[in-house]
Amino acid sequence: MLNSEELFNKNCSGEDNSTSLITPGIAHNLNNMITTPRHLITTFLIILFSSIGVASEFDDEMPTSSTLSLSNNYDYNYGNNDTNLFVDLEIPSHQHLQFSFGKSTTSDNLSNTRQIGVGISTDPYNSFSMGSELSYWGKSGLLESRTFRTDLSINLESLSVTYSPQLSVVSIYLDVAPHQIDIYALGNEFSLNYFGISDYSFSASYFINNYGNTSTSNTIERRIEALDGRIFSSRVQLLTSLEDNRIQLGIARYLNWGSLGIGWYYSNFAFVDSSSTNTIFTVDYNINKTIAIGIGYGIQTSSEDNSTFNTVNTALYVSW
Repeated sequence: MLNSEELFNKNCSGEDNSTSLITPGIAHNLNNMITTPRHLITTFLIILFSSIGVASEFDDEMPTSSTLSLSNNYDYNYGNNDTNLFVDLEIPSHQHLQFSFGKSTTSDNLSNTRQIGVGISTDPYNSFSMGSELSYWGKSGLLESRTFRTDLSINLESLSVTYSPQLSVVSIYLDVAPHQIDIYALGNEFSLNYFGISDYSFSASYFINNYGNTSTSNTIERRIEALDGRIFSSRVQLLTSLEDNRIQLGIARYLNWGSLGIGWYYSNFAFVDSSSTNTIFTVDYNINKTIAIGIGYGIQTSSEDNSTFNTVNTALYVSW
């Protein structure tokens, strides 16, 4: 289950000589499973009912709650605007259902994208917790990313360790042959959260993708160049779905009225020689025990032309 700091940061998926568990057949099945939101939800419900018995084995009696987050991220350099809704519903046996919906718009309306995700997780207070999510991001007929992700966590008194494998299919469409290129990737993320110092929390994560299309990397790079500027006003926005690896660090200070946070991450993108760094400052204020508001400021820099993006994030949090 995402916390408020993670919700802020969340507002950013041939032949292979390396060892990989991905085959075009497996990724093609995932591609067909979640082509539309209706297929996404149907597939998730199948996973839900097959896993709910496994999840219940790890329940305990710690109290949990349901939460809702509505956030907006505005890039005032290019006029991009991202709006995201995240809902975490507690269901019987302290399990949780998560739903996320998002839309990105630009001033020219040429690179508008949508995002949808559905997930299930066990009680995060368990000594062992687990969860899965199916998600979709992109613009139909141009660029689409579909991802299945699983989180496996060990939760100690002051430390949480999580391993998150994921399978992604990124589809690029153009009106010239080949009309569609599917990029398959098996990703692995390792993350740590430490709460051993009073009123502070520290987080760190490392993510790496293993792509199954290295033999066609030149073709993929040409397709990216063709898409760049045609439908995406920001090259970084386009490449975010093709991360090669990512490092993320964060620290939060909890106060009687809310919290202060700072996060930093570095992303390296596949198939092109490009990377970006992002620094985010956040402030959360608790209106009461149920409602909180937040504001954040981010600075993102691209290695290609040293261009800088400045973003302002606002958020509303509700728990019950």
